[in-house]
Formats: sequence, C-alpha cells, structure tokens
Amino acid sequence: SRSVGLSFESSAQANAAALRNAFSQAPGIAACPRVLYNSVSPTGTWEDDKVDDESLSVITHSLSETRRLGTLLGQLLKGNEIICLEGELGTGKTSLIQGIGHGQRVTEAITSPTFTLVNEYQGATATLYHVDLYRLESIREMAQAGIDAYLFSDGICLIEWAEKAQRILPPEHLYISLKHRGENERDILLQARGHSYRKLLDRLRRMVES
Repeated sequence: SRSVGLSFESSAQANAAALRNAFSQAPGIAACPRVLYNSVSPTGTWEDDKVDDESLSVITHSLSETRRLGTLLGQLLKGNEIICLEGELGTGKTSLIQGIGHGQRVTEAITSPTFTLVNEYQGATATLYHVDLYRLESIREMAQAGIDAYLFSDGICLIEWAEKAQRILPPEHLYISLKHRGENERDILLQARGHSYRKLLDRLRRMVES
C-alpha cells in the first residue's frame, strides 16, 4: 500500500475551519458542528502510517458526525455495492447506515432490522438492503434466511455484524470497523477490498479533504 500525505494548514484550528467549510458546501450536508478528523493528530499533521490507498481512518465526535460521514458515502453509491459494518453494540453502525440512507435520499425512518433480518428502502440510485446478522449464529442460518441472495443483488447491501458472514462475503466489498474511543468519540476504519472499492474510498477521501 502507498502512504498518502495530504496538505493541511499548520494548526488544528485551521484544519477544523477548512473541513467545516467542506461539509457546508457538500450537496445536502449541513455544516458539521465538530469536524471529522481523518487520523489528524493534535498538531494538525497526518499520521501517514494510518492512511493508504486501501484504507481511511476517521474519528467522529458524535453520532451526528457519524451520520454525516455516512451521508457522504451514500452520495457516492450507485448500486452493486456491499458495505460491511463491524462493531460492538452502541458504536454507531445503524447511525452510519442512517447517514447512507440520507445520502441516498431515503425518506423513510431507518431502523435496525434485528428481528426482521432485512429492511428494504428505495434510494436515489438503487434499492438499499439493510441486513442485520445479530441474531444469526451460523452460515447455515444465513443461507436458510436467504441472506446470500442480497450479497449478489444489484442494489446497495448494508450489513451490520458483517464479521459473522466473513466466509460468504464476495471478495470485493467495503469493510467498515467502528470502535469506542470515548463516551461520544468513535474510531472508524474503512477498508477497500477490490479495485472498485478503492476508487470509491478515494472519492470519499477527496470529498472530506476538499
């Protein structure tokens, strides 16, 4: 992988102002009250070892920021994509998916389908399939529930608790890991697996940096 150096101003305050401006100018995105820091250290410099062509590390400071990151991602999705989410309870998986839905102009309220397993929503460019594997314990149960069909649909497949489906995931997908960093902060690592997802991640990176 290639280490990417990005141009930021010399202070964290300048970084925050620039990124707030980027969010305020993004289509359909309100200004972010506290900025998303993409592996930016307190001095405003990038930690190059955490950034490469296949991954992007982000820190969000609230569920609202997590949703805004999802909104940016949702605006880039066209269909035939698989977005996998891994993280403990309360890390913001559903919030990120709600943001993706907002970016896709979904008008319905998006809730986690813990008991129904799959919820469908009509997005601007494709149907969103919101899959929740929390209650499933085996690949056999997933097959019996027909989960594998959504992995090969022409829609946007969004999978919570995706680590349970590692054995049946197609080789190309975007894998997002969310971790608690504090009471409100979250570490979010986006990993592109496959050429089309590297291009997707590059576009997302440029939206956040611009």
